[in-house]
Formats: sequence, C-alpha cells, structure tokens
Amino acid sequence: REDNRTREYKEAIEYNKKVDKTNDAKFVRKFYNKVINLKKKINTSQPPKDGDFFKFLDNKYASLKILDLMERHIVLLTSEYKKILLKENETMNLIGKSTIIDLDERHFLDCIQIVKYLPRHEKSVMDIGTGAGLPGIILSIIGFKNLHLVEKSPKKSSFLENCKLRLGLNYVVHNKSISDIS
Repeated sequence: REDNRTREYKEAIEYNKKVDKTNDAKFVRKFYNKVINLKKKINTSQPPKDGDFFKFLDNKYASLKILDLMERHIVLLTSEYKKILLKENETMNLIGKSTIIDLDERHFLDCIQIVKYLPRHEKSVMDIGTGAGLPGIILSIIGFKNLHLVEKSPKKSSFLENCKLRLGLNYVVHNKSISDIS
C-alpha cells in the first residue's frame, strides 16, 4: 500500500509540473467547494476516527477518482503539512490548542477560500507575521509561487524553512520584523 501511495504522490508531482491548474482561480474555487461538500457528506455519515479529514479524504476517495491528480497532490501535501504542524506544535506555540480539533476547516480551508481576494498568481504575496505559515504555506501548496513569509521569531522561521524543505514548496522566509523589510 505504501509503495502505491508513493507512486501516486510522484505522479501527482509530475502532473503538477506539466499542468499548473492552480494558476486558474476557478480551479481553486472549484476544488474548495468540492472539498467542503465532501466534508459535509463525511461529517454527516462517517466522520474520520482520528479527526484527520485530509488523510481520510485521500484514503476514502482516491480509489473513487473523485479528486483529480492535482487535487490529490494538494490533499497529500496538506495532510503531510498537518503532521509536521501538529508534531512541532507540541514544543512551540504555532496554533492554539483549542483550534486543533477543527484544524482542517478552521485553518486550512479558511486559507484556501481567501484566494478569490488575492492578486493573480504571478504577483508577489506577503504573509506578515505568518507564525505557523497560515495562510502562506497553504497558498504555496495550492500553487502560489511568489510568496514571502515574514516571521520575526527565529524558531518559527526555522519551522517554516523545515516545512519548505520537507514538502518541496516554493516561498521565501524572511526572519525579520515587518519594520525591517524594505
């Protein structure tokens, strides 16, 4: 099973390189609506036992081909980011403990829905005081390229760099106060 998952993940990355649908805001909105609708169905019928919606979504719907490769790529990276975030949150305060229960909807899906208010993908976007990388890392996962994450805490900046390397994302971390950015 793990070998199959690794192969699918590599296919999703290759697909992402060939067809960058995330440059299309309509794709992101459609993906967001699809995920929200699936989440509503899952919550009413068979909620995930461990509360990990994105992992559940990947496991349950991958075989049904409801999500295309690009959407699966987003789901896989988001699930991996969640693992990193929760692990690191044990030793540093990245997100509030009361928000962990509803992390997927409260943080991740909220970050995705702001896309409609952002400039086109080729414009630079700066996430000031990013902390855990929300929304910056999620925007990078869905395809934004010119992202700048500004965080004055060295520990949190190190966390952001670690996520960037582990997830293969494209953004610049500025370990500075906003007043020091020119």
